[in-house]
Amino acid sequence: MPSASALPSQQTVPDEIEGIKTDVIEIAVGSCCDDAARYRPLIGGSKINWTTITHPQPNSTVTQPHDGTLGCFAKSRRANKNLVLTAAHVVGGCGDPVVAVQASRRVGQPNDDDDRSCCSKCWAIVFGTVVDANQSHDVAIIQLDKCVDVKAEVKDIGPITGALTTAEINGLLGQTLQMCGFRTAEVRQGAVGDVGRDGPSSCRVTSNAPPITVNYFHRIIVEASGAANTPIADHCDSGSPVLAAGGKIAGILTGFEGSSKEFAVVCRIDDAFNDFQANWDLEIVTSTATAAPAPAPAPHAFSVVEQSRVPIETAEPTEEDLQLLIGARDQVLATSMGQRLSQVISRHVVEVRALIDSRKHVAAVWQRVAGADLLKAVLSGLRCPEKPFAEFVSGMSLPERIAAMSRVLTRYGSQALVADLKSISGLVAEMTSRSYAEILEWVKNAPSNGKNWPFDELVRPETP
Repeated sequence: MPSASALPSQQTVPDEIEGIKTDVIEIAVGSCCDDAARYRPLIGGSKINWTTITHPQPNSTVTQPHDGTLGCFAKSRRANKNLVLTAAHVVGGCGDPVVAVQASRRVGQPNDDDDRSCCSKCWAIVFGTVVDANQSHDVAIIQLDKCVDVKAEVKDIGPITGALTTAEINGLLGQTLQMCGFRTAEVRQGAVGDVGRDGPSSCRVTSNAPPITVNYFHRIIVEASGAANTPIADHCDSGSPVLAAGGKIAGILTGFEGSSKEFAVVCRIDDAFNDFQANWDLEIVTSTATAAPAPAPAPHAFSVVEQSRVPIETAEPTEEDLQLLIGARDQVLATSMGQRLSQVISRHVVEVRALIDSRKHVAAVWQRVAGADLLKAVLSGLRCPEKPFAEFVSGMSLPERIAAMSRVLTRYGSQALVADLKSISGLVAEMTSRSYAEILEWVKNAPSNGKNWPFDELVRPETP
């Protein structure tokens, strides 16, 4: 930087202005990027939102958005639900978060403008419902809708590999942690100065609103690294996942302190788990990059479908439902015809799943024809095996569903898939007018050599 003497006078700050001495203090230039992008799959560190609408006066409406940051993903072993962890004041608007739980508050990403039931994972705007919260540790749980896919990573940081234990958190003093929130929209890091701090904290509904003071307990304090006066976080970064070396979650960002926002206040992940463990029995969802190897190919089509992760917006089957479905599967596979039919289906399961994942049109049709009512119809048909399945289907009929899926797969599928669909779709649609007892009797009595089977030509040796 040139000295003052080397600069023209008009480019320098005078020693005095109207008798008041001046000085220049260099500070880091902060940035506020507001990454309001929509991430699919959902990812840690991205924006989340809910909105309140009030009418303070007749014929007047005030819409107030409440923004925050998505933390990390967890699985409830007790409830078998997929969850999000974030800050309680993010979903509670600085008030008692129990109100959000009681209201079953819906949360969107990046906003909550559209709360339609999602018939495609790519269309979901609102992604979940607030189901639990703890104000003392400032952590909340959002239960994910069934159609929402997630990626166990933190934006611009990388994969989540697990959670730190209590002993590991207690040993963090002096170590570096990093975080990324929606408002700062970039990775910030700092050194741990405390792992058990109690104290007051201020929460603001908006950056211009008056502060609401609450007390926090047993927090991690992280001081920003780098130039002096560098903020480590900003308003609406609350909820950000805070990671240690190796990608393990240390906690959830709940606030900041200091004149330049240089101290992050972080809820310990072990405290968050203790708050919810009795009701939810949580485990952190880790990146697929560190997951166990994929299972070997299933021996038959039914198993392949069972292992499918293609999302279907459907009802949760009970243990009794599962046993009923497994029993029907075993009955069908015990027959020669059932095994032959399974062979036909299994040839195309991988391709169909790939089309659902990669083609929005295919995914939309799949969700429309494979909804909750279809599962209920199948279960009802199995419980009443003498009645046709069609009696239990409301809305779109089974032949219409099969035809819709067949049309979209014919448009995007391979020649082999199209050829098999042409031969099998009509017969399968016709079978839907029969009862489970009639279908089972048919597959039991079909000739083992395949003669007179309407689609015998489909069962042919696989090409090496």
